[in-house]
Amino acid sequence: MIAALLAIAGAVVGYLLRVALLSHGYRREDEQHLPRRGRRWLPVALALTWGLAGFAWWPEEPLYLVLVLVLSVPLVVLAAIDLDVQRLPDRWTLPTLAATTAAVVPVGLWSDRFAPLTEILACGMGALLVYTLMVFVPGSGMGGGDVKLAPTLGLLTGTLTWPLALLAGLITFGVAGVVGLGLMVAGRPRGTLMAFGPYMIIGALATVVLVPALAKL
Repeated sequence: MIAALLAIAGAVVGYLLRVALLSHGYRREDEQHLPRRGRRWLPVALALTWGLAGFAWWPEEPLYLVLVLVLSVPLVVLAAIDLDVQRLPDRWTLPTLAATTAAVVPVGLWSDRFAPLTEILACGMGALLVYTLMVFVPGSGMGGGDVKLAPTLGLLTGTLTWPLALLAGLITFGVAGVVGLGLMVAGRPRGTLMAFGPYMIIGALATVVLVPALAKL
């Protein structure tokens, strides 16, 4: 019942986000010419995320459920922006990082079900280091926005222990690889830049809602 109610609430919030983003107020002057996007996927994405989160974490961990619900909102907004302009704005990534850092501190302290705080922080730092190094890999396509997003996702997935944080990374690169291959088959030129933030977010959210939901079946 809670999962269904949260799915409905997620669809409503997703629709409101879609409407709010129709103004494209985050675009820079040199991005105003780009095509306008409707983002009909937003209500569906947030409905699935919230519904699965409710199934995975209610009633055992209500506080963690709230954490996932709240953080999923700026994450899907970042995914929408990156898909639109291939950029992750600081005004979204940095406050989200600050909020996540503050939120995971009690997570690492209140329950033995979650990773200890030192492990959570290590996952955040590890993600930051990995993506920083990838910026310097020729052809990686990584940018500063991806680097600033990485520790947020490392901290979030690190709450479930480092192997699951690593799984989030594997999901990220696996999904991105499949999509990239599909685009090449469809005729997209090799080496064309692709927004990577959405795949990072898919990997993280799948790890904290889909994996626990499947484990609960």
